[in-house]
Amino acid sequence: MPLFYFNIRKNDANVEDIEGEELPDLGTATAYAEESILAMVAEQLKAKSSVDVYGIEITNAEKKVIAVVSTGEVLPKVIPPTILPR
Repeated sequence: MPLFYFNIRKNDANVEDIEGEELPDLGTATAYAEESILAMVAEQLKAKSSVDVYGIEITNAEKKVIAVVSTGEVLPKVIPPTILPR
């Protein structure tokens, strides 16, 4: 299975994934990144801290960026647009 890395982009820091995950394909990797973003946002909201996750860059085994999943594209999938700030 291909190896994917998930680099987290935040306000004040970028967290590089050094372990990676073996997943069947890019679609599965994208879903994994979306779930990861939702989990991070949920933890920050539970802690009553500001959300500082911009998104996740998905890279391949050669560390080349092959996809970017942004928090802004993930949240509307689970939060109605009428609730999200404009």
